[in-house]
Amino acid sequence: MQLSPRKHPKQARSQALVEALLEATARVLETRGYESLTTNRVADVAGVSVGSLYRYFPSKEALVATVLDRYVDRASCLLDATLAGMEQQSALDVTIAVTRGLLELKRERPGLAYQLGVGLPDLHEFQRKGEVAQRARSLLADRLEQEGRSDAAETAATAVLMLEGAMANAASDPRAIASAALERALLSSCQELLASPER
Repeated sequence: MQLSPRKHPKQARSQALVEALLEATARVLETRGYESLTTNRVADVAGVSVGSLYRYFPSKEALVATVLDRYVDRASCLLDATLAGMEQQSALDVTIAVTRGLLELKRERPGLAYQLGVGLPDLHEFQRKGEVAQRARSLLADRLEQEGRSDAAETAATAVLMLEGAMANAASDPRAIASAALERALLSSCQELLASPER
């Protein structure tokens, strides 16, 4: 299945059209979910003809994959920015910083975060949805190994799984993801897990 845009916009008007289509895709995902997303609905929300949509995107999967790519790229940039200058910080400090950063990202558009995290089918086209969690696991495991933890990989996997699951579920409710209590609970759980002695 072709996922890349049929052509890349060069003129400002074409770029604006593509941006409108991607924003419309995000809005339909947020409000209706993947199963209800169609190219006709996206074109209607964007205020363009479906023919204009097909000039740039061959399918709804291509639209969603592009929105997902942008979201993952943004989360990866956030990880990079968060980790800059933290080379000497502990695994716990790094995890706290990453948790706060990812919470802020999910709080911007909780419905979209929820749909991209758990609302997409397990298709090859959407394989990037696990990329940020995989990178966070790897970074945390490396930091734990540097601290001498022989259970580094297991502890990192458990921590990221816990954080990912809690954030994904909370994102389904804007009030829950925005709550200070959620952040306190996540950080407390991280502290307990990462500070616990090996079993």
